[in-house]
Amino acid sequence: MVSGAYGNPYGPPPTGRPLLRWGIPDFVVVWMGGIVASVATSAVALAVVGGDTDGAAFTAAAVAGQFGGWIVGCALLARLKGVTLESDFGLSIAVRDIWAVAAGVGIFVASSLAVSPIVNMAGESQAVVDELQDAGGAKLVVFALTAALLAPFAEELLFRGLLLRALRRRMTV
Repeated sequence: MVSGAYGNPYGPPPTGRPLLRWGIPDFVVVWMGGIVASVATSAVALAVVGGDTDGAAFTAAAVAGQFGGWIVGCALLARLKGVTLESDFGLSIAVRDIWAVAAGVGIFVASSLAVSPIVNMAGESQAVVDELQDAGGAKLVVFALTAALLAPFAEELLFRGLLLRALRRRMTV
């Protein structure tokens, strides 16, 4: 049995926290909004740069549209149906949690090293890997900022903040 506004089987949410008024349909709208924003910003970038899809401007426009659309969508949802990104989506960063970043980087490096021989045996790579290997200058900066900052932040808001909390309202842990 699901109890509490957040689907917490251990009891009601802490006092002072608002009842969430958004759910799975809102997730779908925000997710699709990011995809549509990516297509729109990519189309504008193509018009501006004259069809050059290999440049940094096109790549920056595409990722800014998608991830920016998700962040803006979550912020609008919090404003319309909630209180704030911090309280509704659990957006908080504590200094005591910095160790988790180092642990994540360590796990990434170790798993990459472990998987590398298998990947090299196959002899095939994904298009994004080829594009990253050929990138330089501004495009490499766009890739680095997207992979290190923008994508993780937007995905945490969208999936852990919006989708997971919407699912927890309807399901047990």
